[in-house]
Formats: sequence, structure tokens, C-alpha cells
Amino acid sequence: ANSTEGAYTVTATTTGVATPVGFSLRNTAAPAVASLVRVGNSPTTATTLGYTVTFSEPVTGLTPANFGLALTNAPAASITGLRGAGQTWTVTVATGGGTGLVGLNLINSAGGIDSDGVGLSNLPFTGAVWTIAPRVLSINRSSPSPTTAASVGFDVTFSESVGTVSPTAFQLVATGLTGASITGVTGSGTTRAVPVSAGTGSGTLGLNLTDSPGVVDSDGAPLGNLPFTGEVYSIAPTVVSIVRAGPSPTGAAALSFTVTFSASLTGGSAASIALALTGTAAGSVTGVAGSGVTRTVTVG
Repeated sequence: ANSTEGAYTVTATTTGVATPVGFSLRNTAAPAVASLVRVGNSPTTATTLGYTVTFSEPVTGLTPANFGLALTNAPAASITGLRGAGQTWTVTVATGGGTGLVGLNLINSAGGIDSDGVGLSNLPFTGAVWTIAPRVLSINRSSPSPTTAASVGFDVTFSESVGTVSPTAFQLVATGLTGASITGVTGSGTTRAVPVSAGTGSGTLGLNLTDSPGVVDSDGAPLGNLPFTGEVYSIAPTVVSIVRAGPSPTGAAALSFTVTFSASLTGGSAASIALALTGTAAGSVTGVAGSGVTRTVTVG
């Protein structure tokens, strides 16, 4: 027999007389939620999430009030949109800066009906859950730049508390420096301090977070916005030594000093040199010669 919804005519025979009889066959089975799934991959760092709701047959009259959020550590999340028609609808949710789990359920069928006016049957329906991944918010210098310090530091801030963060999660980006290295990671919760040896030379020194082995939040979600580029120090050259170029005491009328710098420099003049004189000593800088990391200063 044909059970498809629609209008039909049959012929009945009574006492030898054939009489057409019309009737309608209507499907009155209640519509059902077939699926409520995420649009995209989870974990995510997105601030707006999407869900697709599919029904067993076309429905009308749905509103955001038909849905409910299931939240863990995301108290400010909210439903911001609902659109669609027929069997497929899309729901958008703002995370509100949350850092945990965001699930969407269809909890009631008020106003949501099929073409026969029948409401949804399999409620409440539990939908998929998004995991909001932790994020690196900042990697900032912990001291002024430029600097001549042998050791510098960076402060790392996360969007939520994370577990163990090891030095191998970071990468130094150094130019003009030799021997720069990460010397440790301290801290817990949402912040870490990363001390760094600047090595030798002059140039720039930055810190990036490039990997997250074992760096997860309480939901087991890894960092979601890697690689993350941090701030950069400008490492200024330093004077390593100023030594006499001859014996002392001396009666020489002209004296020489050798100046050594931590990195190759250009320029240099008598105006950048100051003499420290005591007693009856007198004199002035009469010349500066050399290049690269050394200069010879003559005093007469």
C-alpha cells in the first residue's frame, strides 16, 4: 500500500454499484532533532562559535529561547544568532572570553513545529561541545630596552591557568649575539617568567612561544594560537676594558690606552673620551685610532 502523504481516491463497490471515495493520508509523526553539531574544529580560540541543527523534516518557528547553553568556565557565553529554514538551522554563540567548555542543547519546542503543527519529539537533545583552548596573551620584556645587561627577562601571560611550561616551548630569536640562551622558566597559573642570558655582542634578542608539549589547561586543551611572537630587546654594546698600552709609572710625554668593546663599532672620537686627572697631572686626548672592537686612545 502507498503510505506517502497526500490525497487519494479509491473506488468501492456496494451491491454492484461502483462508488468513488476520496480520502487524505497525512503523516502526523512528530519531527525530531537528527543532529546538533559544531561548525569547525575543537579545541578552538575563536570568540564566536557555530552549530548546525538538523531535523528529520522541515520545521518553523524556532527562536533562541528553544536552546540552552551548557557551560564550564565560560560564564559569559551567550547565544547571539539563529537562522535557517526547513530541516537545517544554524546557531551562533559568543564565548564572552570564556576559557572552558561550551555546549549547546535544544531544550524545548515552544513555537517549533512541522507543517502539521506537531512539535519536536525527542527533547531535550544534547548537542556537541566546544573546547575553548587557552591562548598566549602576551610575551613582554620585563626590563627596559635598549640594555647592556648580561641577563634579561620576559613575562608570559596566558588566557587561563596552564600546566607545566618548559624552556623547550620557547625559541630565542637573536641577531648579532653569540651564546644567548634560556636559563629557566618560573611561575604558575596564568603567568611565567623566562630569564635569558644575552650572550656576547650587540644586536636584538626576542622570545617566541612556538610549541606546547604538555602545556594544557584544566580541560586538557593545548595552546591554540601558536606560534606567538614576543617583544624584542635591543642589546647595546659595552666597553669590555680600557687598559694601558705601556708600563706605569712612566715619564713619557704621550700615553696610550687600548679600549675594547663587546661588539664591532663604527666611529669614535676624542669627544667621547673623558680623562680622570689627579694631582698635578695634565693632558688632553690627542687622537683616537682603530676600528671594529678596539680603539687606541692617545693622550698628550
